Amino acid sequence: MRGELKNYQNQISKFELGEQEYITKLDAQGRELNEQSQVILTKDQAIKHGLLEIDRLKKVQSQVKVITRTQVDSILIPFIDSVDKPILVVDSINYLPIPKSFSLTDKWYSFDGVINKQGILMDSISFVNDIRITLGYKKQPFIKDLFSKPIPIVDVLNQNPYTEVTGLQNVVIEERKKFYHKKGFWAGVGFVGGIFVATQLK
Repeated sequence: MRGELKNYQNQISKFELGEQEYITKLDAQGRELNEQSQVILTKDQAIKHGLLEIDRLKKVQSQVKVITRTQVDSILIPFIDSVDKPILVVDSINYLPIPKSFSLTDKWYSFDGVINKQGILMDSISFVNDIRITLGYKKQPFIKDLFSKPIPIVDVLNQNPYTEVTGLQNVVIEERKKFYHKKGFWAGVGFVGGIFVATQLK
């Protein structure tokens, strides 16, 4: 019981001072990689602290919440020929035939729109991302002991170079074992059973 309480306190300490911390770095291919220690709690503990949202699924094993922001810096969007009859906007130096359509397609985003007398109409904006979430273990840094316990980690690999992770939260559900599933219970049963059999044989 004392061991379970200590483990619970260790897990809660990972986020009780605010949002769960995570480390952001770039991998060998320049992709954003976010790393966070797993928070391992029972289902009731996770719900109590608002870390688990249960809606459609039963027997949830883990849940990872990722918040991202996509920002594209200044880019040149080329004009394309408009099918509408152009109207000339003229000053003493420059003019632009309107309505004028524009379009830009990239691997990670695309824009489409038109410029008219009222302003700029963005009629299609889309962003594509590929986020890969992996739960696993890694060796503890700066510890050369071969028998040191590995650290449970959540890795979030972000493929879109224009998207960054601004928030990361995870919880791994640990089922609390019934008393008759614990090793100590059956060891005690075996010990008591052995004494009972020995007394019956005397």
